[in-house]
Amino acid sequence: GLLTATGAVSFVIGALMVFDDFAPGYELSWGYIVPATILTVGFFVFIVGAGLRAQFRKTKTGREGMPGQIAEVVNPINGDHGYVMLHGELWDAVSEDTLKKGDWCEIIDMKGLTLTVKKIDKGGTNE
Repeated sequence: GLLTATGAVSFVIGALMVFDDFAPGYELSWGYIVPATILTVGFFVFIVGAGLRAQFRKTKTGREGMPGQIAEVVNPINGDHGYVMLHGELWDAVSEDTLKKGDWCEIIDMKGLTLTVKKIDKGGTNE
């Protein structure tokens, strides 16, 4: 923010001083200075905005992104453990519910490489 504004002002002042001491007609035109300044400031505003949006975006990968994901049961879970398919990956899963092959479940937690899941209906809500 402040560095971009200071840089833009310095750019304009520097552009005005570049050819000031030479023969008349060799100064830099405002037609070049203004668009170059606007493009530079616009670029930095865009980059800073994209960076801030990325900082506050919800995590989609890793351990933090697992809770709330919906997976399909591929090996029955009978109060013990079984397997679920999530994003094309086979995961070991445990559940207090009884889930059969083809059921849908929501990931509640992750401990090591084992997911804790609960049964949901296909619409994404609890049964």
